[in-house]
Amino acid sequence: MLHLTEIIISHNNSTMKNLKTVYLHQNKVTLKTIYVGCGSEKRPYDMWGRSAEHKNVIKTDGVEVKIVAKDMPVKAASMLEKQLIKSYGLKNLLNKSINATGFAG
Repeated sequence: MLHLTEIIISHNNSTMKNLKTVYLHQNKVTLKTIYVGCGSEKRPYDMWGRSAEHKNVIKTDGVEVKIVAKDMPVKAASMLEKQLIKSYGLKNLLNKSINATGFAG
């Protein structure tokens, strides 16, 4: 299983619009990665719009946010998110599908 803790990929190009951040949520008690996400710079820290299961972990154990990549073009961020979900295994995550990039913010 892939373990990412402090990998940061940055595509710093100020001419690019709609840049995305790829992130992980890890259970603070078990340290297990529970979610792979992609969205705006603020989305990793925004707990609004999460599933009931996700909110339950947030409430009971808390989550640690790990930024995997930032300032990425949408297509590259989506591809990285899918690769990470496949690597961790969908059954081991709270993600609903491999193709669930919603870019909710």
